[in-house]
Amino acid sequence: MPFLPSKIYDYMIHCMVFAIRIYSIWNRKAAQWIQDRKVLKNTLFAQIRDLSPEKPVIWFHCASLGEFEMAKPIIEEIRNTRAYSDSIVVTFFSPSGYRNALKYDKVDVFGYLYPDTAANAKQWIKLLRPEKVIWIKYEYWAHHLLEAKNSGAKLFLANAHFTHKQIYFRLLKFWYMPVLKSFDRIFTLDAASANVLFDHSLENAQVSGDTRIDRVMANAGSAFDDSYLTRFAGMRPTIVLGSVWPEDMEIISPALPLLLNTYNFIIAPHEVGEQHITSLLTSLPEAACRYSKLTQDADVSDFRIMIIDNVGMLSKLYRAGQIAYIGGAFGKGLHNILEPLAYGIPVIFGPKIQSRTEAVEAVNAGFGISVRQSGEFIEAIESLRKNTMAKSEIFTYLQANKGATYNISQYIFKQ
Repeated sequence: MPFLPSKIYDYMIHCMVFAIRIYSIWNRKAAQWIQDRKVLKNTLFAQIRDLSPEKPVIWFHCASLGEFEMAKPIIEEIRNTRAYSDSIVVTFFSPSGYRNALKYDKVDVFGYLYPDTAANAKQWIKLLRPEKVIWIKYEYWAHHLLEAKNSGAKLFLANAHFTHKQIYFRLLKFWYMPVLKSFDRIFTLDAASANVLFDHSLENAQVSGDTRIDRVMANAGSAFDDSYLTRFAGMRPTIVLGSVWPEDMEIISPALPLLLNTYNFIIAPHEVGEQHITSLLTSLPEAACRYSKLTQDADVSDFRIMIIDNVGMLSKLYRAGQIAYIGGAFGKGLHNILEPLAYGIPVIFGPKIQSRTEAVEAVNAGFGISVRQSGEFIEAIESLRKNTMAKSEIFTYLQANKGATYNISQYIFKQ
């Protein structure tokens, strides 16, 4: 194998799993990672065996829920153009990805991808027998990918983003080059990413754009009606705070007393557990209504802040706002800014956006602003509200960048 000897690599994987087991003692998500894999392995393998032997298997792998959102447009394009002539299997690394995807009905089998040892990879590929493998964005499992390649499967990487500073092209170049070369085609988010691959003698790159643009544009056109949101947002200009973390609220909360006379705020925190919601409520300068506690005849006019304490509404919330703040760019990673952009709403976010092509492009185009402190947050709101051209500029951007799903699917099924 053209990287670290298999025994050394397997030892590293076992060490990683051991570390997750230790971490699971006090971390709920790590505990889910361990428990789900233990409980579901036999079920997953039974579901794979039950797939029709006459249907080609298309295997998607997504690290977590965000990557699954990137995969959905491709899955739906496959179903729309090829009906149900293929079996689609989707695997995850993260419990949040797996658990939140289960209600999606266009996939035949959902499961976890088991640790990337040589034995696990051989067992999985022998059982699955994929004809096409579509990896989303990153998280390259060397044994599984190369085992699939050796089995005769076609390998594709979609929504990829690369920079010269990534470990793939520096300290661990010797490790990742064989894996990246194993893909028959790498579809990149932008030309800069493709050029990075070309600079490292990888000729299998093609600029396709972001499949999420197709997804959010379709979602924005779907029907949605919520009387609470309509009444709340109809009283005054509304700002939606989407997927915010405590780090985001540290700069937002001090600014609220200066803004609440003019704006309403809808807050959708990233974590919606009771402890997180209680902590958020105590940090706010005035009382807020909780969405889950609203009754049919509730008078939301008494409030300036509404907290969305459930999962699943966020992509629809943005239609109620004039401006959106998207969380995550102070630490864990910026969340999806394309969802508010699909409604023509300009966006604000934190400072860590270098790896997010769409955020950098939004800043350069003037309908996105990166902030670091409360004063900048206030200034950004006023600047974007005065930008009367923002909506048309956003829609021009989306129109120019849509179509990635079709281009990727067309290429894959010509192979």
